[in-house]
Amino acid sequence: QGMVNPVYLYYPNLIGYARIILLFVAGFYAFVNPLVATVCYTVSMGLDAIDGTVARHFGQSSSFGAQLDMLTDRMTTTCLYVALARMYPDFWFLSALGVMLDIVSHWMHMMSKQEAGNKSHKTGRNIFLHYYYSFPYFMLTLCIGQEIFLLKYFLADYLAKSVPWANDVLSSFPVWHIISLLYLLKQLANFVQLLEAANYYALKDLAQRNKTK
Repeated sequence: QGMVNPVYLYYPNLIGYARIILLFVAGFYAFVNPLVATVCYTVSMGLDAIDGTVARHFGQSSSFGAQLDMLTDRMTTTCLYVALARMYPDFWFLSALGVMLDIVSHWMHMMSKQEAGNKSHKTGRNIFLHYYYSFPYFMLTLCIGQEIFLLKYFLADYLAKSVPWANDVLSSFPVWHIISLLYLLKQLANFVQLLEAANYYALKDLAQRNKTK
């Protein structure tokens, strides 16, 4: 075998590394040039839509890749929340809640699915969660809505000064209401998968306790 495990060099994993690099670049420019930061951030998130397709096309699906993909998503969203907490210090707790719900729900969901022996974590027993994971375009729509909602506030000052019409459009009815609804539905999906994972562990503990009686 070579010095480097070939799994690290799978095409979808290379895409994952590129996403992380773009995230660092976005962070560097976040408070210097918001437009450059947004472009890098958007490209990083956009690459998330193709890594799975690349993995299946080249037969390069891997456990490492699945973890890398999920963790990169969490890092990306967390960084945007942190930037918003700095920009809106009076509302830092909203960013904190967003980060906690995003990380905890996805971690518990993935761990519970692995323990249950599921081949993929993108499954759910709850009707809403099942629909969320069974119809990729629905999940994609909610994810895009969440990012647009957060980026709207990240770019608020920049747009107000440089592209006021864009700021007006994003703040107008029904655009703001639609992206707000999509954001809330994404948080609902996170909350539901957290509850489902917690219920899995609670039922597992109860079953083990009943066996010992």
